[in-house]
Amino acid sequence: MAALALWGAMAVCTGGCSRCGTGGTGPPSVLLISVDTLRPDHLSAYGYNRRTSPNIDRLASDGILFLNAISTTSWTLPAHVSMLTSLYPDVHGVIRGRERLSENAILCSEYLKEAGYRTYGVVSGPFLNNRYGYNQGFDVYDDMTVSFQSKKQASRGSTSPYVHRRAVEILDGHANTGPFFLFLHYWDPHYDYAPPSPYDDMYDPEYSGDFEGEDLARNERLRPDMNRRDLDHLIALYDGEIAYTDEHIGKILTRLREQGLYDRMLIILTSDHGEEFFEHGNFGHRKSLFGETLRVPLIVKLPRGQLAGRRVSSTAGIIDILPTILDVAHLTPRGGIHGRSLLGVPAEPREETSYYADLFGSMKCAQSGPWKLIKNRGPGYLLYHLPRDPGEKHDLQGEAPQELARARAELSRWLEETSIERRHFRTRKIEHDRATEEMLESLGYGD
Repeated sequence: MAALALWGAMAVCTGGCSRCGTGGTGPPSVLLISVDTLRPDHLSAYGYNRRTSPNIDRLASDGILFLNAISTTSWTLPAHVSMLTSLYPDVHGVIRGRERLSENAILCSEYLKEAGYRTYGVVSGPFLNNRYGYNQGFDVYDDMTVSFQSKKQASRGSTSPYVHRRAVEILDGHANTGPFFLFLHYWDPHYDYAPPSPYDDMYDPEYSGDFEGEDLARNERLRPDMNRRDLDHLIALYDGEIAYTDEHIGKILTRLREQGLYDRMLIILTSDHGEEFFEHGNFGHRKSLFGETLRVPLIVKLPRGQLAGRRVSSTAGIIDILPTILDVAHLTPRGGIHGRSLLGVPAEPREETSYYADLFGSMKCAQSGPWKLIKNRGPGYLLYHLPRDPGEKHDLQGEAPQELARARAELSRWLEETSIERRHFRTRKIEHDRATEEMLESLGYGD
């Protein structure tokens, strides 16, 4: 596990990324789509047996599909901060839900705005509220979560139509006034699973039970030993949410084609984290750093069809999204960022870059090449060989003590170095009002 050593001295890219032409004379417009709580293995493009994602699949055929992409955590807030800053949670410090991003952290929107882009964000999840500092660098940051005025709306509302409507308004209003950056966040696959008709029974029309996908944070029947038929129905509802969201993503992509923008744009689609269905005894997310919550889809469609249809099995991550955008836009990051541009990543693994994850500051993960190390809360560790055990079922620390020792030493060095870097990113504590606390509790985010 010597490859666990930090890429480029603490995995920092300082402008030496490979360059890729945009195929035109001007900088390309950029669309970044984040679909909350989206497991890649529930998308047709990744081999799922249900046709949940025809529009995402088409985007994948037009771009590069990363088969082994991972997040930096297993919940929304710190993951999106990492996605937009290319900083790991151990450095940006927004890890528990009550911190505002340091002004020293530079978001993707700030880089692009300084380069002459118009910058727009339309988001639909409570942990993308501008109270956390996401709106830095955006000309327009539309935070629809202010409309969540009740616990019922927060847990059962469908947000994709609003995101679509606002995105279309932005696209129609922007016209041909230069390059733009549009960040869209779709919340609907997050539990509760309450897709509208016909998506509510699209994948399990014969179910006759009474288990529903609503109010899951309080449902005492939701447990590891629950009835398997009910769990299958719950997963079908989750798939319905994915298909419903895919429909709205397809509408946006169609609009871009109609406006003559699609072929000239950089479009990236990903997620903040996955979802657990009791593979390791848990449901949801924010509980572990196992693969079902860390693995995410990642599609990069370059301008003018470059590298269309390419499939990459080398490990990648949401930490790499910002440097990839900067690379395509021919911009250089200021200071250190942790990711790398994905344009030069080989299709097959060679010398692997290391990737890291954190959960609430007390659980850590390091992944490099075939090895994955999880440091649990307290003194415990888990070690997995991913090619032989992709489901992470067989802990090898007793069988591979040398690999365990090496991985632990490298993780300790990483944590020591990032603790120094974090001093530059001082967060500010924020307080939630009672209405916000109730809304978050309805979504399973109670303290």
